[in-house]
Amino acid sequence: MTIFPVLVDRRPAYLQASGGPASLLRTPLGAGALLDWLARPVGEATNQPATILTDFEPTAAYRQQVQRSGARIAQIEALRHAGEMVSRLEPSDLLVVIDLRCVPASPPDLRRLAAKVAAERCVRHLVKMQTSQRGTKEYIELDAAGRLRRIQRYYDGVTWLQARAVIASLIPVSMLRDFPAASLANLTLLRGWLAAGVVSRDIGVPAAVFDLDEEAGLRLFCEQHVRQLGANGPPARGYTRFHAGVWVGPGCRVDERARLHAPIVLQSDVQVGAGATLIGPVLVGEGARLGRESVLAHCVVMPHAVVAQGAIVQGRVVCRDVPPGAAPAAHEDAAPARAAVYADAAASPVAPTPGADHGRRTYMAVKRVVEGVVAGLGLIVLMPLLLVTAVAIKLTSRGPVLFLHEREGKDGKPFRCCKFRTMQVDAHQQQRELYRFNDSDGPQFKLDHDPRVTPLGHWLRITNIDELPQLFNVVLGQMSLIGPRPSPFRENQICVPWREARLSVRPGITGLWQICRTDRKAGDFHQWIHYDMLYVRHMSWRLDLGILIATLVTLAGRWSVPVPWLIPAGKLREDDQADWSPRPALELPGVAAFHTPPPPVEVTAASA
Repeated sequence: MTIFPVLVDRRPAYLQASGGPASLLRTPLGAGALLDWLARPVGEATNQPATILTDFEPTAAYRQQVQRSGARIAQIEALRHAGEMVSRLEPSDLLVVIDLRCVPASPPDLRRLAAKVAAERCVRHLVKMQTSQRGTKEYIELDAAGRLRRIQRYYDGVTWLQARAVIASLIPVSMLRDFPAASLANLTLLRGWLAAGVVSRDIGVPAAVFDLDEEAGLRLFCEQHVRQLGANGPPARGYTRFHAGVWVGPGCRVDERARLHAPIVLQSDVQVGAGATLIGPVLVGEGARLGRESVLAHCVVMPHAVVAQGAIVQGRVVCRDVPPGAAPAAHEDAAPARAAVYADAAASPVAPTPGADHGRRTYMAVKRVVEGVVAGLGLIVLMPLLLVTAVAIKLTSRGPVLFLHEREGKDGKPFRCCKFRTMQVDAHQQQRELYRFNDSDGPQFKLDHDPRVTPLGHWLRITNIDELPQLFNVVLGQMSLIGPRPSPFRENQICVPWREARLSVRPGITGLWQICRTDRKAGDFHQWIHYDMLYVRHMSWRLDLGILIATLVTLAGRWSVPVPWLIPAGKLREDDQADWSPRPALELPGVAAFHTPPPPVEVTAASA
């Protein structure tokens, strides 16, 4: 049994105009080409030379260009000859097929496909899960009269699990006997065909994926690498720094009157004429020539292309000679960036500004270490109390000492939140029957006089001793001492901006909501949202220390602390200083007020 790598090279419409050996594998990337970038993950996963199948007839010039690369190449064939290639393999062999239609931002880890193949013989696909711009999809369901019936919300990677693109597939040769070998040209279609009769498994890829069939996809993919090289150092030996963020390969000739604005990478033997202007990110392939007074902005120039004197090119992949004063023809310009990038959800709406990003990363790292040490010391000091409480729980009611419940942590990663058990063992089963008595105005369930709480549990809740085992979660890095209250996925679905904000940090044992809320009896979901977002927006060492002191002084929030005592009034924005009253109208976009607890609803899939 041997695993053979197969690279399917393409020549999309925007490259076909070149008339030369230009193809996706020969696209310049860093100091080499896309083929060189893929060589390492292919070698790590298979330790075999790669076969290249092309959707065009490979010419002698193309073969020469490919063989010059540092990659190990076994053979180069047109896709129509793929059947002959497959017929020469043993039925026990496998193919790792890489589809250049979709390329991840970082080199694909093909070892995940090839792991334990002897024990698990099935088709495996490396896929990018379908995502939306905000990580959320909403469907509005109407009744027969056109009135709103319900709004259903799906979250990427949790309740929305559709695959968007196939990056690579591991396929046993024996399973290709019923399919034409040319089907390797489209792994997305092949995945659907194989799933109908073959055991298969999808492996998700977290990185953004670029659609190289779109010109914008290839340009954005190359631009990302140019930015990384501009910040991290020379692409390879022999490259010199022209100035900050501009790297020039060996043999390049750049006129002193040319204007180069980083980030820019010029591969070997590039010529830049007098007065030429390059506005990065720009990547210029080997041997390309940029004429006098030419202007290039946000471009990728293929090897040996010529941009004539005075030509202006913006946001293009230049794969042919550009005449004076002209830009290359557009390809499907109606939506140049359409479907070009399959990226993860956008950043939180309350994320820090770029200038504060470094400071916040440092603060978060130091906070993690300090809180871990403090939590560890707290466990040592409080161990006698923890042991006495554990014994008391065991003696007064049947069931485990600890209540472990799955909550969402930072970035939505689930973890088991640890608390002392304060309820009867079957409390969860009783919740549906008690739901109509819910005192909360949000997704959480709360009763002032909950019959499921044990007598000892009632006392533990009053003193907040039931929360102390969460110190173990802090030591493990799953929680913080200070932060938003940890909640299960069901409670985090109601408000998208709130979810994004609170999941951008680790949840905490105590926080602003616990000590500043004023609407405890009537239900305070709106204040919960407000104070969580307020904390994420203003989090700092000073605020953390103030919350910790206020928690101790107020006995974990027995009475409310005014926000200006913790966050100076000068730092509060207008929307931070809301005057909260019972059941206020919520002013966050996209969030509806909950004045009446909704009954349990069986959710079914709704069509778009």
